[in-house]
Amino acid sequence: MDTNLPYYQALRNFERKKLIPHRSNIYGSGPPSPIASEETLSYITANCGQEILDIGCGIGAYIKKLREIGYNCTGIENSEENVKKCLRAKLEVKQMNAENLRFKDKSFDTVLMIEVLEHLSNPIQALKEAFRVAKKNILISVPNIGIIPEMSKYQVIPWHMLEASHLNFFTPQILKNTLKKFSKKIKIFTYGSFASWAIKEDFHLHIFAIVRI
Repeated sequence: MDTNLPYYQALRNFERKKLIPHRSNIYGSGPPSPIASEETLSYITANCGQEILDIGCGIGAYIKKLREIGYNCTGIENSEENVKKCLRAKLEVKQMNAENLRFKDKSFDTVLMIEVLEHLSNPIQALKEAFRVAKKNILISVPNIGIIPEMSKYQVIPWHMLEASHLNFFTPQILKNTLKKFSKKIKIFTYGSFASWAIKEDFHLHIFAIVRI
């Protein structure tokens, strides 16, 4: 057994202490990823403008990569701790709520919302703000809950679906319906193949949307 797998150590701790895990112990939230997905990054760079705002940037994984490539990328993050980590890494990040962006209209060519909408208490207001400050487009990724019915045949659920901070859930059509409130120029596709020797079908864990202003 790989002791580094998600939940492994936590469950062993409950066993040793002879305690029963509660929902809050299992449906937890992990730290933001320090690594930018190369696949996601390829979709961003194929569609973004030079001036980029990364909403909900975490600890700046995408800002760092985009700056290395040559883009001007600013981030906003609600977590004070994450903002401090970004600033220590000399990344341009401000503490700000996605639902109230302190930027002028059309301040950025492209706005990124990478794995953000599922966490927000008011995703519609956050989208209004994103469209207000973008000139060219909005690039969005979210977890794809649309795979759950088919994956249930294998009695498998991707572990990241257990994140307690996931408040909103999207299929490709639900995301498209949401974005139609703001634009008719929408391209949506799924990506991020689920790899398992036991499952022969190709399930995509994420949804990507390119929305033109």
